[in-house]
Amino acid sequence: ADELVRDTRTPEPEGPEGRIGIWYGTQALFTVLPGLLGRLRVAAPRLEFRLNDAHAEQMVAALREERADVAFLHPPVDERGLELHPLLAEPFVAVVPKGHRLARRRELSFADFVNEPLIFCERSEGPALHDEFVQSCARAGFRPQFSERCVWPLATVGLVAANLGIGFVAASMQALPRPEVVFRPVKGMTLQLKLAAARRSNDGSAATQCLWDLVTSRPNP
Repeated sequence: ADELVRDTRTPEPEGPEGRIGIWYGTQALFTVLPGLLGRLRVAAPRLEFRLNDAHAEQMVAALREERADVAFLHPPVDERGLELHPLLAEPFVAVVPKGHRLARRRELSFADFVNEPLIFCERSEGPALHDEFVQSCARAGFRPQFSERCVWPLATVGLVAANLGIGFVAASMQALPRPEVVFRPVKGMTLQLKLAAARRSNDGSAATQCLWDLVTSRPNP
């Protein structure tokens, strides 16, 4: 009878339990995060995760203040006390209003953006990205005319749909097409949006380690 009870008893789920704070940005949401969360559900069914979207600087602060356990952010950041694992690097593409003359082209170049109103992030949100974009325009012989500044790439696409200028977003944003815009590659575009996972170097919790193992076992592109 004892053996029969043991054979029919539901096994306890494996994996750590508790809570884990996961912070992320738009790029992670449209690339690596959904698959990782699905794998985390399987690996640790008793683990509750809390999600929060934020900017890279906010994520770094949240990690240091132990409000976040793992963050998916855009380097470079201040890595003191943190461990980073690179995940991917995406090229930028241009977002063009569908009725614009450039929408008929299959590929664009920086020279096409002379005298065009452009939509890009504030320098404070991404100094390295902003400066590289300005330098790319300078190499094409012009200074960019920014009509709008955006924090979130979805807002960039929305402003382009409103015909307020030509925007630039990571290639993964093409997964959510809008009928008012088209996405086009840009010849000579070296700008990349990098994504990395980050955690505190001294974090020894089982929950964080479980997710980190999934992150680091994911093959990099």
